[in-house]
Amino acid sequence: MHVFLGGAHSGKHQRVAEQYPGARWCKAHEWLSGSVDALGSAESLVVCDWLDWLTWALPGASDQELQGQWRDAFTRLRSGPGPRIVIVQEVGRGIVPVDPEQRRLRDLMGWLGQDACQQADSVTLVRHGLMMPLSGALP
Repeated sequence: MHVFLGGAHSGKHQRVAEQYPGARWCKAHEWLSGSVDALGSAESLVVCDWLDWLTWALPGASDQELQGQWRDAFTRLRSGPGPRIVIVQEVGRGIVPVDPEQRRLRDLMGWLGQDACQQADSVTLVRHGLMMPLSGALP
């Protein structure tokens, strides 16, 4: 599993598209719901929009429930054939939100990113369209 990490509009999607041309893309909620069709053994899969899923799933779910869901998702991604790519939006930089639910969202997104990076074979930080390998190697 290869994790691409970076802030909003940092160039993550563009760099992933360049590194994995022809990859199949899906949103996190599609992967988590199991609505993604079977993939070929050599087919690359990109899973993005984790922040959107977390924002939607936040009300009514405990932190532990959400962590269990994304950890299971990462385990399923790692066990699949072919390259698996996760795009994680970094939201921990900047002003800490005053609203408790917004702080919770920011904290959970940080923990999601940490878990993704811990399970990844390689991690790449993208800033201003530039890629910096943090662990592993670029494809």
